[in-house]
Amino acid sequence: MAVLLLFRIPLLLCLAFKVDAAIYRTRPQPTAALLGQTVTLRCSFYNLRTDDVVNWFGPPEFQHISAARNVHSRYTRYAVVDSNADAGEFNLEIRNVQQEDDGIYRCSTFYAENAADARLTVVVPPVKRPEMIIKSDPPTVGQALSVICRSSGGRPAPKLTWYNGTHLVRQPVHGWNRGRKTLDGQSVLMLPVLTKWDNGMNLTCKADQGYPDLVEPGIASTVLNVQYPPTIQTQFDKVDVLFGNTDYSLECKADGNPKPKIRWRRTNTNLYFSNPLRFSKSDYQTEGDYECVAESLGFPTARRQAVINVIGRPDIRGDPETIRTSQGTSVTLLCEVNADPPISSISWFWRNDRGRQTALRKNRVSGVSIRQRATAMGTDSILVIDSVGTGNAGEYSCKAANMFGEDSRDFTIVVEENMPTSNGTKPLPPPHPKETSMMELEDFGGTMKPRPPPKGEKDLYAIGVNYPKKAAAILGVILAILLVGPATLYRCRKKGQDLPNNIAPVLPLQRVSDMRVSNINHVGQGGNIVMGDLQREESTPSEHHYEEIKDDDVYNNDKSETS
Repeated sequence: MAVLLLFRIPLLLCLAFKVDAAIYRTRPQPTAALLGQTVTLRCSFYNLRTDDVVNWFGPPEFQHISAARNVHSRYTRYAVVDSNADAGEFNLEIRNVQQEDDGIYRCSTFYAENAADARLTVVVPPVKRPEMIIKSDPPTVGQALSVICRSSGGRPAPKLTWYNGTHLVRQPVHGWNRGRKTLDGQSVLMLPVLTKWDNGMNLTCKADQGYPDLVEPGIASTVLNVQYPPTIQTQFDKVDVLFGNTDYSLECKADGNPKPKIRWRRTNTNLYFSNPLRFSKSDYQTEGDYECVAESLGFPTARRQAVINVIGRPDIRGDPETIRTSQGTSVTLLCEVNADPPISSISWFWRNDRGRQTALRKNRVSGVSIRQRATAMGTDSILVIDSVGTGNAGEYSCKAANMFGEDSRDFTIVVEENMPTSNGTKPLPPPHPKETSMMELEDFGGTMKPRPPPKGEKDLYAIGVNYPKKAAAILGVILAILLVGPATLYRCRKKGQDLPNNIAPVLPLQRVSDMRVSNINHVGQGGNIVMGDLQREESTPSEHHYEEIKDDDVYNNDKSETS
């Protein structure tokens, strides 16, 4: 029994000691404070004995700061405060926190077990937001790209992380090298090979000190502008367009950076069109191969071909045409027909001057031949008249047809009579209406003027010829009068001058008296030769008449020296 009592006494003493020992009610917690702020480190106990002293220790190396509520004199910004003195609270308050306050603090008593430590972190914001530097200008597809994120200052040093949009960049991601810290406050992101899909990437570098409630993380962002060659996105099949369509267009779409210039080009030509390709009217001339051309500075040109096929009724090129020709010549009429699908027939028709229409078939009309030849756009039909006569005059029409419809073109052939000309003379003008001749005057000092308005029975086409008295030693006026028959020269000579054989050829006239000399004035005022209403006689070119010119046939005044 005595032995058992000896063992129980130490146990009771130990239990009594533990019951009386101080126990932490509030342990100090890790705390962060922004530079210049006031921070409180909390510490409180249960079962504090009257002789227990609560002590605070701090940086550097657990220097003794306070005992109970007494603070060492060198800690002027420190104080021990409590919210309830009876609750055993001994909270350490630090005003105007500075960087030297950063460190580990301890709150303890002599009898407390397992002293409680807590770290105070003094946060110093960075001097400025992070900056981003791209080591390529401009970034181009196929190249490597280095992007640097740099942060200046800050305590603790910010942690730099990379984001693609909102996604954190981790290693490995699509062949990237995760940003690595090369220098204090600097991180480099490597993209080994740029692709066109990297264009427009929103890269973000985040500088975070880990205390978002005290300091907002710094962010730097950039959108990658990766240049890449143009590529044409549109696929073109063979395009069928109806002939005559007025609202057809073909658009080409291309992608590239810089934005490509898109145009259309007629293949194998330098003829360019804007995009979309539009035709005011689709015809067979617009049919063919075209290229969409996309161009970006610094890159090869992208091309893609499109084939435009026009289908529809035949189209005969050219407008109605009038052909004037003389007898005996050859005339060729060309009918150029463009058509898709090919024409089923080409027909020629002739309507003569009397309105009679005749279908002309290949080589079935004497002197007229018709042949055809194939062309890239259709068929040409050629009509040839070997030797044109007056009987070939009239309207010729070429007509072509296929399953979509037909088209035609008209030609008018006018056969003119041959105009005889004398050797050594210039061609004479065409005949006057009413078959009264036009007159040409070879004037040696004379003038020609219209006659006054006709009166009564006088002819509208009469003219007068005036000549001076002393123009030259010999004054001559030659009048050339053209009829369908041969020409005639009328000569006016000075009185007393002999002409060879004293004769001149005279046209076959019904009334020779219609030519007369009148208004012979005195004292050299000259005279008029009047020709009016000269009528052609129905005679052959061989029927020439000659009349002798006699002195007394000329109208003469007493004192006139001219005739």
